[in-house]
Amino acid sequence: MQRKVVLEKIQEVFSLAEQKKYSRVKANGEVTKMETRHGAYKSYADKMNTVAGYIMDKVNPTLGLTHEKYNNPRFWTKETVDTYISLRLEEVNRGERASKTLKNDLHALESFRQFCNKKDITSFTTNSKIKIGGHERLQERLKEIKEETGPSSYKDSRNSKMKISEAHSIIKHIQGPHAEQVKNILNNMLVTGARLSTVLVSEVQHLSADNGTFHLKHQKGGAVRNVPLSSEGIKTLKEHAKGKTGGSQPYLLRKNDGGLMNLRSSMRTVERYVAKAAERAQKAGDIPDLPEGKSFTVHSFRKSYGQALYDKSQKLTDGQVKDEIKRYLSLQNPKNRKQLEERIEREKKRLNKNRDKDRDFTPEEERSLLVSLYLSHSRIDVLRYYINRLIKEHDPNQR
Repeated sequence: MQRKVVLEKIQEVFSLAEQKKYSRVKANGEVTKMETRHGAYKSYADKMNTVAGYIMDKVNPTLGLTHEKYNNPRFWTKETVDTYISLRLEEVNRGERASKTLKNDLHALESFRQFCNKKDITSFTTNSKIKIGGHERLQERLKEIKEETGPSSYKDSRNSKMKISEAHSIIKHIQGPHAEQVKNILNNMLVTGARLSTVLVSEVQHLSADNGTFHLKHQKGGAVRNVPLSSEGIKTLKEHAKGKTGGSQPYLLRKNDGGLMNLRSSMRTVERYVAKAAERAQKAGDIPDLPEGKSFTVHSFRKSYGQALYDKSQKLTDGQVKDEIKRYLSLQNPKNRKQLEERIEREKKRLNKNRDKDRDFTPEEERSLLVSLYLSHSRIDVLRYYINRLIKEHDPNQR
């Protein structure tokens, strides 16, 4: 199939899918923002044309597939898609392409596959379904890209890094009818490193004082982890759970009428309290002014937790840091532990990618890995968006 024909047919697939969507909406009497929806279909169609062109120009020659039929998506195998990702990742690592763009490419590819298999859309096939290889691995591939490149939103994050002393200063300035509960939520973040949403939906039974852990159940991406607590952390969370048992949620916020806030309202309330408290703390001279575009936010409390843990790790010997990593892994359930061990091995391979001879983690990388794991990550370099490490590449005052 010639290049021009393939690209025209791709546009046709998305156009037909859009028409079917609108006819269905119209028949059901649903209200829709036509322009917005049209933009989404067009955007994916354009991305798919870029993907197709790259496969024809780069991937097929790399795989030795030069016959025109391999331009046809019906012949795109698992190897084709994996090679596409591999070549694009090299561009991401060279700074020539954004990781977010690569993720969007995969979403466009999956939408294209699904649209091709809709009844009456026969642009590439009539009776048999189109089979773009390894499509069931979409989520796995997206996870691998995230691990390889790091989250795409951290670089320009407005969430400033924060010292533990600054975090306590902000908590001191929390005011309002929900003040005590907001303080408890923030103190939980300082001893568990959990995200705000995870804390808000956590339960009393997630605290295990016997083995000194807190169960992080509802995390971004669905990850489940057991994070070790200090003796002071256990004491703090026990105090929050006083008078409550089992599935009770100790961090619920209530509306003025006594009803419970939903998760989104609760998050906004805590965020508003922190923003106001940070303003008061800065006016009082308790915390410093920040560079333009940076703010002390709720997420800064996670960064404060990470910085405190990293600073504490400097007092441990290299052997003790290794033991702490082993202990962290031992606290996870078998399935999660296996996943983490595989991720750590991939991280080691990433660090050795351009080396003639593989090496193990350095002591500094071990310390960073420990903190990254406690934050439910595994990428060592992601930490540069959370904390200031004791390496020459880092300005100790960087926010």
